[in-house]
Formats: sequence, C-alpha cells, structure tokens
Amino acid sequence: MFRQSSIAYGHGTDNAWDEAVYLVTSVADLADDESSASLKISDRLIDQILGFAERRINERMPLAYLLGFCEYAGHRFILREGVIIPRSPIGHLLLDGFFRPWEKQKVSRVLDLCSGTGCLGILAAYRYRSAEVILIDNDPLAIEVAKKNIELHGMTNQVRPICADVTKTIEEDLGLYDLILCNPPYVDQVDMESLSEEFKKEPSHALDGGVDGLSILRPVIEQAQNLLADNGVLVCEAGASAAAFNKAFEKFCPIALDTSNEGEGVFLLEGKSLQATSCRWATTGNPADLSFFSARVR
Repeated sequence: MFRQSSIAYGHGTDNAWDEAVYLVTSVADLADDESSASLKISDRLIDQILGFAERRINERMPLAYLLGFCEYAGHRFILREGVIIPRSPIGHLLLDGFFRPWEKQKVSRVLDLCSGTGCLGILAAYRYRSAEVILIDNDPLAIEVAKKNIELHGMTNQVRPICADVTKTIEEDLGLYDLILCNPPYVDQVDMESLSEEFKKEPSHALDGGVDGLSILRPVIEQAQNLLADNGVLVCEAGASAAAFNKAFEKFCPIALDTSNEGEGVFLLEGKSLQATSCRWATTGNPADLSFFSARVR
C-alpha cells in the first residue's frame, strides 16, 4: 500500500518497508525482530492497522499522530496533533556522549529551549542523572504533552516544564546552565512553501524560522550569553539553514557536529566563545582529539 502511494517520509522512517513495519509492530506491540515473524495478530488489530494505513495514505497523516506516540532515541514519547514530532539528531548525539569533550566534570543544570514534547530535556535527564532540567516552550499544548512525558519517564522530581516565550528575556533567577539544548523552528521561507503534506500536518509555529530560518535562533543565542555557566555550552539545530547559521554566527566559533546519517546542521557554541570575535574551528583527528566532530558545514 505505502509503496504504491505518494506519501512522504521523514518522521522516523525513510522508506515504505520501515514505515509498514513500524505501524504493525507499534499497533500490535511486537518486537521489531525475527521473534515476531511467526506471531498471529488478531482480526481486531489487523482492522486497526489497515485503518491507520488508509488514513496515512489518504490524509497524509504522520504515523506518530495516528498512534499517539513516537519512538525516538530508544525511548517512547507521548504525542498528539499540534505538537512537533521528535526527530532531532541532538538526542542521539546527547546519548552517545558526543558532547563529552566540552562537558564540565559535572553537569548540574540543563536548559531545553523550544522543548516541544520535552524529549531532549528528558534524554538529558537520562544522560545526567543528578542534573536539574528545565524545559521552556511558548506553546501551552506542548507543555501539556511534555508534562505527560515527564510523568511517563518518572522524572517529575528532575525535570520541570515552563511555558514562556524563548524570544523574550528568560529570568536569570532561574540560574545558570552547564548545557543549553535548542531545537527551534528553523525552516526558512522558501522551504516552508515547499513542505510535503505530512510536514504541513505539524504546527507551522514549530517549523517556521522566518526568511532565513534564524528568527528564533538569534534571540536564543543572544540570551545564551547570560544563561550559560563559565564552562557551559549551547547545542542547537539549524537543519537546512546551516549555511545561514554559520555565516550569521561565525564570530561565535560555531562547531558543526558530525551527525552522520541522523540529520544536519547541529552546532555547538562554547559559552566563552559567545563573546569572542575570532574563531578556531575543531579539526578531525584521533578520538582523544575530538574526532567525532567536524568543523565543516554539512
């Protein structure tokens, strides 16, 4: 069905087979391996699977919205229409320890800006078990979903969501942060006009980054200067607006992280470099010399 349709991919899968497998295993609660090949699925579940498949094709609705959840970076997150579907490479980099060369000996406070479902902040809480994590998003619906995910992952004592506009001044009495994560709206004006139907199902305010894709990132980076601890770092995503990001913020020494096949346009900025006017790029070498990173814009 999927192969013969005109649906677009990009919300966790990139081809018809993987999309179908994800649908079947999610609805039937099966493991995605050979152990499920011989299991029988009830007629009720088959009807549900076929119903979702028809909606996926006819309505071009992303599976995550049909299912009410998504799998991201090895964890399940509750989701609903009106909240962006998690897919940032930042989560994978975070859990893989790619930020380790820049981390303080102990990361005690993390800030997740434009937090959406809360997935990045929750993954940070898994990565830094003793850290306090603050989520900020300006959408009350996203904050509502984030609260449910915080409860789902048992992190109500570690992760705190706040509904606020990240483009406005963030109160400094919240404290300074060792790590700031930000997956903002970064789709530029030209790309917004050519989005597939599936991506148009997501809230436009979570995608639209203005003319050059940087309308949210500019105030975020400006604020980061006052929010980062002495040795803190900001990790943000600019996606296809990576070239514009690199040009706009070159003086702040942005380090383009090598995201391999997980995406593009993820940058790390050191707090101490946010005040700098000159730049030293990371170079590739052996693992001890930060070989995981690439200073090129992908």
